[in-house]
Amino acid sequence: MVRDKGVAYYGVFSVDEAVIDYWDMLDHGVNAILYAISEFDFYFWRSGIIKVIERAKEMGFKVYLSLWGWGGIFGEGPPSMYLQDHVKGRQVSAIRDKPLCAACFNCEEFKNYLIASLKALSEENDVDYFLLQGVGYKVLGDKDWSCRCECCRTLFKEEYGYEMPKELTADVMSFRKTKLIEFIKEISRAIKVADSKKRVALCLPLELDVKLGIGDWSEVVTINEVDMLGINLCREHILYEGGVERINTLVKSLKSKFDEKRKESVMLIQGFRIPKGREREVVRVIKLSSAMSFTSIILWPYRAGENSSIESGDPEKLWYLIGKTYREI
Repeated sequence: MVRDKGVAYYGVFSVDEAVIDYWDMLDHGVNAILYAISEFDFYFWRSGIIKVIERAKEMGFKVYLSLWGWGGIFGEGPPSMYLQDHVKGRQVSAIRDKPLCAACFNCEEFKNYLIASLKALSEENDVDYFLLQGVGYKVLGDKDWSCRCECCRTLFKEEYGYEMPKELTADVMSFRKTKLIEFIKEISRAIKVADSKKRVALCLPLELDVKLGIGDWSEVVTINEVDMLGINLCREHILYEGGVERINTLVKSLKSKFDEKRKESVMLIQGFRIPKGREREVVRVIKLSSAMSFTSIILWPYRAGENSSIESGDPEKLWYLIGKTYREI
């Protein structure tokens, strides 16, 4: 049975306004909220974040917190204040040698900034899970890849004894994966040192790209510091011809790996930019996740992005169907 049926929620930091939405969520069978908190939100709405989360907990919601767009490495999202203030310390493309809109998590300055922020968020907010979504190197087209910044080149030479090549060699791929997993472990530990009751969820794409830094799930499932593992299902998976049937085998295989390592599981499902008339395909994915007994199902975002630049073709109908399905499962 699915324990948490959630929606991603952002942009509201007034308790009075949030409570109206909370009642709407409860009416639609939602019992968990994923707060997408950007760097600007943390800077500008810090007291508001504490209050809306506190009220949600009082109303019985399970609470997840996502580092939405922090450093440009946690999923797509709003602009990063860190990147605006730091010209250096960015990921650099290997072939074109161009700085990218993403911080290099191997650089100590960004790592320290992130850990300090996580410590504050963990200590100040009564959240159940921190969700690390899509964390990794910037995925580039063609043969280009990242990161080959000064920091990465220095670390690579220290470990391998020669200059970091521009080609994505076996040594380079091993280095990138090792550093990414070390980073995930380090920030997960920081969250739990700040508050041992907090749990960490790691959500990655269904089909991993070696350019992200991790080409398969074999080592990911063994990270002790991560309590919950998740799959991020994008629109292409949901709407692909025969979508549910196509992804069924992949999802089932990953879910068995999560279960084998006794990890909780989360399915993060795109509920925005779903074309009008295709709403029931989202429902089918929710039911697939339920049939496989995922611990948590979270739709992104609340009310299918209604009135935003990413709203679905018929957000009212999709929100109705999400609620109907959540109540059924």
